[in-house]
Amino acid sequence: MEPSQANPLKATANPSLAEEIARLSPKAGMGHFDELRGNSNSLLPQWKTFFNALGTSGLSDLDQRTQELNRQIRDNGITYKRLCR
Repeated sequence: MEPSQANPLKATANPSLAEEIARLSPKAGMGHFDELRGNSNSLLPQWKTFFNALGTSGLSDLDQRTQELNRQIRDNGITYKRLCR
């Protein structure tokens, strides 16, 4: 089959990470605010951006990324000053 005849639905057959998170994550219970969705059934824009930015590796290397970030903070001597007591 030539590329021009490819199934146009093939690209959408694999949902994005954001779509998978929206599908798999439980909704907040009655009386609780849903941090992922707000008042709608779909992810809030900032969460869509975050999950899509994780790329194809998805959540599988999030722990490694966190460790690398902590190492960079330690190695570069980044500190913060607490303004409130």
